Amino acid sequence: MTLTITPTKPMPTRIATVRQMAPFLPDPTLAAWDESPRLYRSKQEPWLLVPAEHDPMRTLKGQVAIPQRCLAELHRIADRGVEFDRLAVAHELDPKVVPGHLNPVLDGAGVRCTHEVARHLVGTITPPPVAGRRMAAALDKTVDALSRGSAAAAAAPFTASLGALDPIIFGVLGEAGPPAAGEPAYWFVLTAWRW
Repeated sequence: MTLTITPTKPMPTRIATVRQMAPFLPDPTLAAWDESPRLYRSKQEPWLLVPAEHDPMRTLKGQVAIPQRCLAELHRIADRGVEFDRLAVAHELDPKVVPGHLNPVLDGAGVRCTHEVARHLVGTITPPPVAGRRMAAALDKTVDALSRGSAAAAAAPFTASLGALDPIIFGVLGEAGPPAAGEPAYWFVLTAWRW
């Protein structure tokens, strides 16, 4: 599933501002926001999109391990003063763990799932030992800087052009403020890596 911005109306001012402050970010994808985890298919592979605060890879303390290179990318964005309404995470899934009856509905708008199902589908991806507490603490600081007082950080759609990366972190902006469920939002890819 690839969603693109159509030039039928001008880009909202707040989106244009992000483009000016961080021109190195890829063009955003326009897609609806959802508060629930959603399963999609891109390039024949199943993906889970989830609000960042409900990322199945977070520890009980809410920490996430992240490679140094990706932390540097997030710091670069935060240092420019860019603020996002929500944050989202996309995880590529093992096709063997997705129930076969869901495959036909993963294309297009995808399908919602519970947080428990999301945790089951993502499973346990053990980051390398180098990605320990120091990285998790730095990610928490970066997330705080990126969302600067936002009520939450959350989930979003992904673009098929990214290829096989897991996870992908998105910064999400609504047209006039934080998007409500079902409202269109602009999804900026902030960083991605593969364990």
